[in-house]
Amino acid sequence: MRRRHRFPTTLSWSMLDVLAGGLGAMLLLMLLSYLESRQRGSMLSAELARAEDRQRALDQAQAQLKDQQASQGSLAAQLAEQRRRAADSAAQIVTLERQQARLADELKSARDLLAQAQADRSEADRLLAQTRRELSAATGQVETLEGQLTDRRLELQRQERRVAGLEKQLERDQRDARSVDAQMKEMESELSRARDRITALEADVLRWEKKAMAAGQELSQRQRQERELNLDLETLRRLLADQQAAAGQLRRDLVQAANRFAGIDLQGRRVILVVDRSGSMASVDSRSASPDKWPSLCRTVAHVLRSLPEAERFQLIVFSDGVEYPLGQPGAWLPVTPESPSQIEAALLRTEPDGNTNMYAALEAAFRFRPHGLDAIYLFSDGLPNVGPGLPPNPPPDEPSQSAILGRHLRDKLLKDWNRDEPRVRIHSIGFYFESPNLGAFLWALSRENGGSFVGMSRP
Repeated sequence: MRRRHRFPTTLSWSMLDVLAGGLGAMLLLMLLSYLESRQRGSMLSAELARAEDRQRALDQAQAQLKDQQASQGSLAAQLAEQRRRAADSAAQIVTLERQQARLADELKSARDLLAQAQADRSEADRLLAQTRRELSAATGQVETLEGQLTDRRLELQRQERRVAGLEKQLERDQRDARSVDAQMKEMESELSRARDRITALEADVLRWEKKAMAAGQELSQRQRQERELNLDLETLRRLLADQQAAAGQLRRDLVQAANRFAGIDLQGRRVILVVDRSGSMASVDSRSASPDKWPSLCRTVAHVLRSLPEAERFQLIVFSDGVEYPLGQPGAWLPVTPESPSQIEAALLRTEPDGNTNMYAALEAAFRFRPHGLDAIYLFSDGLPNVGPGLPPNPPPDEPSQSAILGRHLRDKLLKDWNRDEPRVRIHSIGFYFESPNLGAFLWALSRENGGSFVGMSRP
């Protein structure tokens, strides 16, 4: 049987369909793989861009970290300096406490000496009174003895006259010799006794005169001792007064040492807190903002008021282009209470730094309180005045020259008008993170010319 030629069974139409389907599936898979690779490339590019952004952010964070580490180093140095100052202050306080204890012991000794001197004086007064009584009695006895001596002398004169008469009678009556001899012997015996009595009385008078002289000498000695005791008592009183004054001065020194703020004497009963809230108070310099600068100043102002030991009345004035009273009641005093520092800090935090620096208007407003007892101003600022009266008709174009003219005009106004009369109002200045090198010189001169002091706060 003849066989016909046949196509191989493996190349059937169904097989072609299968191959065509497989080829289509491969093409589809290749297309899907291509699309997936393109999508992954886009995602990889995006990831690379995000990685570059993260690297840049990481570099910025590292730079900020270095800045923060430098700032922390500066703060650590400041903290070490503050701790050293605190240690020095503690040592000074311990020394002053020891001096106070020594002065207290000396005061107790002086009081004991004064009590002993008073007791000695009382004893001397008693002895002096007793001596005076004895001298008075001795003087009376001397006067009595002098009277007796006078009587005896008169009696002796009478006896002598009588003897003379008897002698005359003896001459006239020689016949009665025995009687006359007996009378003569009796008279001589009586005269001898009288003379013995006179001698005894004269000896008594001499003895009493010696006693009176001794009593007078003793009285003089007691009077001299009394004067010496009075001098010693006066010396002790002066010593006690000096020691009390020294103790009082020591207490005042301790209070003053405890109430000093960064080199400024915190004194004053009626004070004005003048705070600069110009735009620069929110930045370190013209290119760098400082969000912590204004809150730090607010805390410092509150701390200064809290540290004033004698403050009774106060007012808060903030200034930029003009002046404001954050606590209200312009032109009136506010009482100092334990809540006043917290109220000041909260009121300042509610304000925002903005505007120029019109320091003339601020101090003019503060000196309106002078007729009402103003005795101290505390000025907080970080820049020179740049607006206000005092510029000539054609001022120099640059701001530093204008600020110098405004500052000179403000200082002249204080010296010749506002703060001319005695007692002068003390102006203390605190410079905050100031950028201008002339600000420190200006605030220092302003405080020095008005009896105050200046301190510059370091940068944050």
